[in-house]
Amino acid sequence: MKVRLLNVRHEDVICILFPFTFAGKASAWYFSLPSGSIHNWNMFEEVFLKKYGDDKTPVDLVMDLSHMRLGPKERIKDFNQRFLTLRDKIPMALRPAEEVTIQFCTKALPPTIAMFVKRAKLATLAEVFDETILIEKDRNSLIGNIQNDTDTSLSFIKCTELAGKNPPEKKDASNFDMDNLQRVIKKLADEVIDIKKNNNEPNRNRGYYRPTFRKITLIDLLLLLTKA
Repeated sequence: MKVRLLNVRHEDVICILFPFTFAGKASAWYFSLPSGSIHNWNMFEEVFLKKYGDDKTPVDLVMDLSHMRLGPKERIKDFNQRFLTLRDKIPMALRPAEEVTIQFCTKALPPTIAMFVKRAKLATLAEVFDETILIEKDRNSLIGNIQNDTDTSLSFIKCTELAGKNPPEKKDASNFDMDNLQRVIKKLADEVIDIKKNNNEPNRNRGYYRPTFRKITLIDLLLLLTKA
């Protein structure tokens, strides 16, 4: 069994540091072993797995691998490590082929990631792991950009509301009051008739009558609209 601790390659140093990698019950078990009972790494692996190993058969492990799924909040990197750890527990002779293992891994991913992995048509599990990490990175970046744009829009709307500068609502032309307009036109027509009538009737008590024409201003029109 190959062991690497903080990139330490010398086995004598590894043997000194290795016991301190255990914790809890595993540490108590290790230091309770009789002195000289472990002669090599292979023997230690056998004893350790017998004590803390998985009792599942290779068939059970393959079934677990095929039903593995990415957790709701699990990172792709953590899932890849979990998938690989379970795959490595299966004996080499009974381990699924690389193509089948890739199918298991792709099936475990959400559709938004699996579709890109399938499209890439990768040949090795290591390539699938690298591709999924890149896809997750791009997806998170896109989600972050969308969130920033949304926050910016909400901030602008909030500032506009606080400043009392809400954009005016557009009025629908179909809602125009036709009855009101007809009443205004009738009043204007009556006023024009009165002006013409006054022009044609000079005031004899005041001498020569010089007709005057009153202009209808925008203010008059607005007043008429208000009274209507």
